[in-house]
Amino acid sequence: MKKKYKLIISDYDGTLAGKDHKISQATSSAIKKWIASGKNFTIATGRQFLMIKHEARELGLTTPQITRGGAEIIDPLTEKVIYSELIDQSTVEDFTSFMKENGYGFIVEQSGTLYSTYHTSYGYPEVQELSFDDFVMSPAPKILVSLRGKDINESEKFLEDVVWKKYPQLHVAKSYNPIEKVWDVTSLSATKHLAVLELLKLLDIPREEAVGVGDGYNDFPLLEACGLKVAMGNAVEELKAIADMVVPTQKEEGVAFLIEKLLREES
Repeated sequence: MKKKYKLIISDYDGTLAGKDHKISQATSSAIKKWIASGKNFTIATGRQFLMIKHEARELGLTTPQITRGGAEIIDPLTEKVIYSELIDQSTVEDFTSFMKENGYGFIVEQSGTLYSTYHTSYGYPEVQELSFDDFVMSPAPKILVSLRGKDINESEKFLEDVVWKKYPQLHVAKSYNPIEKVWDVTSLSATKHLAVLELLKLLDIPREEAVGVGDGYNDFPLLEACGLKVAMGNAVEELKAIADMVVPTQKEEGVAFLIEKLLREES
């Protein structure tokens, strides 16, 4: 008997969407077909929900969505936070001060606002972008550290030798793509892995019936939480090494390929 999966949890950038941040028609149609067959589809992304809201609506997603690298689970219909793990205020204050001292730019995320130390514009009308100088110290779901202008090897050494040792209460996920290289910093108890486990409890779905699909270093926790681990053809080699299956690249509609394969094997 073929295995029947009830839930696909997919990364967004580099998995569902390309450099233009858009989901192709073929992938969109496949996701809608998956949902129409009575199954669930969740996006697990480092982005906040407002940055994928339009796509979630377009796809007709009703299953809770994992956002901010696992710091939040959002009901896509009401936009309410149904699960969250925040970085405590004292850590936010100490960490941002330390990053400033070491010359790293960063963005502190708070509800629908981004407080940034450098000029940036993500172009989302519903997301307010302010200077970090306007930020009132408080707990935060995520801090994004930018590696703009930084040597990657030196930054990784700094991360491993200094940051992880100084802040054991934080989880740092590397998110590297051709457009930008950043660290998604969340509470140690806020990861895609832990958020997936929480989601499975909410949906009452066994882990063995969940499929995780991604392309980057920050997708290791996602895949490791799922019964079927799927890496995109454009994934980093380390992720492909732990995957049960490697599908075509994002440009080649890898997620659509996966969905058609799973549905075909169940019929």
